[in-house]
Amino acid sequence: MHFRTIIDRIAQRCQALGLTQGDTGQIDVSAIELHLLHVMQGLAERHDFDTLTNIAEPMFVTRTGERTYRLPEDFGRLVTPQDDQTSGLLIDDGTNEYPLTYRDPELHRRQQSPTNQRPMYFTVLAWARIRLDPPPDGNGTNNPGYTGIGTYIQAITADILDGEVPFTHPASLVDMTLAQLAGDRSHPQSAFLLQQALRAESQLINHMRRMQQQFQSTSSRQWRWARRR
Repeated sequence: MHFRTIIDRIAQRCQALGLTQGDTGQIDVSAIELHLLHVMQGLAERHDFDTLTNIAEPMFVTRTGERTYRLPEDFGRLVTPQDDQTSGLLIDDGTNEYPLTYRDPELHRRQQSPTNQRPMYFTVLAWARIRLDPPPDGNGTNNPGYTGIGTYIQAITADILDGEVPFTHPASLVDMTLAQLAGDRSHPQSAFLLQQALRAESQLINHMRRMQQQFQSTSSRQWRWARRR
């Protein structure tokens, strides 16, 4: 489904609810687009959607002694860690892959090592930059450096509205955006629309999880079938 379809549906609901511009009765499409972006940015911060997940291989290639590297332009955040030992970011020395452990920027600054060796820690800085510690060594004479590999959630920016909706249950975005619009304008039905928005988010997440389970079940059946052959 294209975003224009979603925006049109929100506009129709706004008209029915009286969420229009003053006495003109006109729909504020720019406000709809802004609140829709805010809704999706919030979703991308709270949940790891497969349809917003990218794998960068490489994400960066290290240079001896250099700590700081640019992240991909569409980088939003790293995926949610599955345990204390994973971060969604690792480095490859050409033979083995090693997970990097996150440290908050201040702790990273205070504990950084002066000696070049294989990096073990990282922190994320402003302007989509990553800083490693210890600073990388040369990774042997036959290698260009360590290769950073990352799994991350892409950033939600305004240009996304020119394409297809990257969610498997896009209708939920209508209720969630309406709730924000109504809340900003103190609409009499704000509380009711907020409850609808909460249900819509639950439906969206449940639909995503069902899709993941279906893919996992299909992959498992294919693996068992392949083994029988």
